[in-house]
Amino acid sequence: MEGLKTRWSDSVTPDHVWREYPRPSLVRNGWMNLNGFWEYKFTEDENIPDAYEGQILVPFSPEAPLSGVNRQLMPEEWLWYRRFFSAGDLLQKYEAGRLLLHFGAVDQSCTVYVNGKEAGNHVGGYLPFTLDITDFCSREAENEILLKVKDVSDASWHSRGKQKIACGGMFYTAQSGIWQPVWLEAVPEDSVRYVRIRTDYEEGLVKIKVGTRRTVPVQITVLKPFSDALVTGFSEHGALPEGEWEEHKVRIMASGSREWTIGLGDFESWSPEHPFLYGVLIKTEQDSVLSYFAMRRCEVKRDENGIARIFLNKRPYFQTGVLDQGYWPDGLYTAPCDQALIHDIELAKGMGFRMMRKHVKIEQERWYYHCDRLGMLVWQDMVNGGSSYRQWFVTYLATVFSYLHISVKDCWRRLLSRREKEGCAEFRREVRETVKALYNHPCIVCWVPFNEGWGQFDAEGITGEIRSLDESRIIDQASGWYDQGGGDIKSIHSYFLPFVFRKEERAAALTEFGGYSLQADGYRLSGKAYGYKRFDSEEELKNGLKRLMEKIVIPSVKRGISATVYTQLSDIEDEINGLVTYDREIAKVDKNWMKALNERLIRQGESNSIPEGTGRKKTVFAEKKSAAVSIIGGSDGPTAVFLAGKSRNKGKAREKWERQLEFLCRDTEPGTHTVEELEKYLIEKYGAEKQDPNSRSYEMARRCMWGSLVLDECPELVKTPKPAPLGRHPGKAELEAYISQMEKRNREAELVPSSALPMKYERYRIHLKEDGKVYGELNVETEAVRQRMSVSFSAESRWDEANKAAADIYRYFGVSAEDMEKRSERFLAYAAAMDMKRHL
Repeated sequence: MEGLKTRWSDSVTPDHVWREYPRPSLVRNGWMNLNGFWEYKFTEDENIPDAYEGQILVPFSPEAPLSGVNRQLMPEEWLWYRRFFSAGDLLQKYEAGRLLLHFGAVDQSCTVYVNGKEAGNHVGGYLPFTLDITDFCSREAENEILLKVKDVSDASWHSRGKQKIACGGMFYTAQSGIWQPVWLEAVPEDSVRYVRIRTDYEEGLVKIKVGTRRTVPVQITVLKPFSDALVTGFSEHGALPEGEWEEHKVRIMASGSREWTIGLGDFESWSPEHPFLYGVLIKTEQDSVLSYFAMRRCEVKRDENGIARIFLNKRPYFQTGVLDQGYWPDGLYTAPCDQALIHDIELAKGMGFRMMRKHVKIEQERWYYHCDRLGMLVWQDMVNGGSSYRQWFVTYLATVFSYLHISVKDCWRRLLSRREKEGCAEFRREVRETVKALYNHPCIVCWVPFNEGWGQFDAEGITGEIRSLDESRIIDQASGWYDQGGGDIKSIHSYFLPFVFRKEERAAALTEFGGYSLQADGYRLSGKAYGYKRFDSEEELKNGLKRLMEKIVIPSVKRGISATVYTQLSDIEDEINGLVTYDREIAKVDKNWMKALNERLIRQGESNSIPEGTGRKKTVFAEKKSAAVSIIGGSDGPTAVFLAGKSRNKGKAREKWERQLEFLCRDTEPGTHTVEELEKYLIEKYGAEKQDPNSRSYEMARRCMWGSLVLDECPELVKTPKPAPLGRHPGKAELEAYISQMEKRNREAELVPSSALPMKYERYRIHLKEDGKVYGELNVETEAVRQRMSVSFSAESRWDEANKAAADIYRYFGVSAEDMEKRSERFLAYAAAMDMKRHL
């Protein structure tokens, strides 16, 4: 394993190893980091050693180069850790009554001793656990922690992921012991034990359950926005940094432990494009903790064509994903540092992926936190276990079964390596604990109980159990094959045989495909090479990927595939089928090229699905009671000026309009201001306020402008053609068909992915007042990339005053001599605003 490092390897030292706060979903001031040097010893029996071999750098496993040990723990051995700490200062500083010892993960089973007494034990190498060690500690003297570890890896039924002692191919180096952060936490006697947060997207509600040791008053405050600065500030100082947040909702006095519902009103949705997080500050008489949540909804529904698809926030949302196994050449299961975790997420986003499938591994919590705040969807695998796998059955024969649509029940326990009742019971427990541990992370949208039949059993029963624990996420019951017909996803893996699927009640997803290999010289750990199709150059790999997408994947998306997962993000040991090398230094294909390929998938996946209720906002120019004016409207081309009323001669009206434009040109002094200058002008003169991006009015207006830009600049992305011009005397049927086609075209334009074009959109609201009473409002939309602006307003009275305000805004924005000469869109909007009544 020596010889391949990452760019972060050299920065890891005993004094600088995983110093960040380890639990961002429940932040508390009053903790001590125990990462760094511990003593270690390998033994052949369970007896506490008299002496130790050396130092190991925690939280890296002994098999990882960064640990400084570089030795494999074998199934017949034990591994011992020892560390000393002082508890008195920590407890006194934070006026705490209890001391908790947290382990992020210890692989595979362990027993903890404090000052020679057994404090607790744990089985399961991927899940966090906590021990209250107060009664074992001394406040005056130094305390000793001993940890005894046993890891039989793939020699038993325990969950192990893709670890294998005899590693090779698609199975990797087995690792053991501590591999996630270790820390102490000082808490009061009546501490907050847990916070569970559910959201109701439809009703705009957040439901918060606070678990306390006994029934005590609880104060809850919803903050916005939640940021990394709040985590850092609160964990270090016990207070929220000023200027980083605002109170969103009035505090609620509650009594724990029970669930409380808070209405958010006009809320902001979370998505990969807009990963907005709300904070939650929870206080009791003795304790204060900080958490966060997001408003998002993921579900499977039918689109307007009757195809089951994955929806996000009530809209069809194609999930381009990549398989992420979380292995590192220097740390194995443990990333070298926090920045390395961030790098992988940003790398995937930069390549156009909206989703990462975390493959048969549970990461430390900070990875999920970064996905939450950076905007990355996660499909979370449960960690597979079971006895030794029969590859002929769960891989090769299963591939043929899948291709021939042969359904095989998962009652064959021997063939699926699940004969041991203890192993089945342990897996069920770990499923429950996984859902509980990761429940509050909004990035996770899908649970995946089984992968390719590895240790699979009773998939239907386990799917039901997951559903009872968490109704907010979809379930991919059996990724790849041995599908039992349950869950929300028809999951398909395609590597060897032609890709075939049938439409059904569930949404279809291509949850593994590709695996194309390219060897990067000097960036491999062994002389072996594993992958599904090999190429000799970047150009050959790009051509292969392009053919794969165009001939197989995109046509399948047209027929109903609503998510894809490419194998894989990085090389791992023998596997050279990553998009980047194992050390993350070399991208095998250009990142922007890969992003463009994924954008094609997204466009195809979303252009076919136009949900009901997303039609255009109708532009109304005049009403009797409450007038509404829109200067620029419609997404199918430049601004049109409509002549409303009962004019008997529209030709004369047009001639009159042209004459007025000539007069206006003579009276107008050319000159313009930028959108940025205009926004400042709106705020200073009119007290304009930015509208909430999550409000319905904002979203409708934004979609309208987006559709307009798409049809202006890249109409080829829209499938529906522009309708033929209407005749001079169109009949009712012809007119209805024309409008229907226009509306369909506009809806498709609005659903083109945001990555297709750059757009910097804002919407400002100005309250029109008389004697302190609001009589109407004016809305100003700006788009800074193209320097566009439009105004609309509604008023119950004082129409002329509202018109003057709109005209003033257009006058300030101005027009150039070229705008007037070419009758540009900017000039036509300006002209309509200068004399609104005349043109209405």
